[in-house]
Amino acid sequence: MRKVLVGALIVCLSLGLATIAMAAEISWSGSVDFGITGESGGSVDILTGWELDVSAADSSGPWSATVAFANDAGAFDIDDAYIEYAAEAFTLQLNPVGVGNDLYDLAVDDDIDLTSNPGISLTIPMETFSFSLVGNKASGADTYNFGAGVDFSMDNLGFGLIFNSDQESAEFDSSYAGKISYTMDALTLTGEYGAVSGGTLDGVSRYYAELGYTLTGGSVITLSYLGSSEDLSEIYAELSTPIAEKVDFIVDLTSTTTGGSTTTEYEAYLEFSL
Repeated sequence: MRKVLVGALIVCLSLGLATIAMAAEISWSGSVDFGITGESGGSVDILTGWELDVSAADSSGPWSATVAFANDAGAFDIDDAYIEYAAEAFTLQLNPVGVGNDLYDLAVDDDIDLTSNPGISLTIPMETFSFSLVGNKASGADTYNFGAGVDFSMDNLGFGLIFNSDQESAEFDSSYAGKISYTMDALTLTGEYGAVSGGTLDGVSRYYAELGYTLTGGSVITLSYLGSSEDLSEIYAELSTPIAEKVDFIVDLTSTTTGGSTTTEYEAYLEFSL
């Protein structure tokens, strides 16, 4: 509750200052989900949730402020809130809620992602190349976390590298990952590999493969596999079908194997875009 109140105060100040101090343009987007979810051998539950992003941007300058609200199964939270300065050569974000650096799709419950804390991020975009840098500090502790990444695109190919140094995480001290993607018409292929050192996951490596295919009519099929040097693997399948303007029907299935035990979870829901 305290986190929500502090976050709300930060959001109000940010948007208030942005609106008062400049000629602001307000924009928003979001979605509402409703359906069912369940687990193998368990009961079926109702799935509900919504997301709402609100931004105030300087109509004649580089400043903007954004806040992202979310409500998942009745739990209200502020997902994100930041002030952004977008110059021609770089973009700088000040995030008082929390900023991290995800190790692509290789983490399980954020275990090898950079720990999120209040901090800053810097992105330097170029025509075919971009560089990003993230830094944050744990509240009430002299602990700093850093992350960096580079992305390169060439025709239908994309390449990426990420490195994280985390003084706060119990799972790892440093991590790195590489990513390659290929797009051809309706088909997208992605491959990722990463490893960590230090902490309880010292020496663990993981790999990830994904196939995405867009069918006639706009339906999208996504298949992915996550493997690891641990006793861990995950298979994911999703079908997203547009059934009306701004309405999609989504079915997904996740099968996770760890410690010799397999758990299967499924969801089927309507997503209404706002």
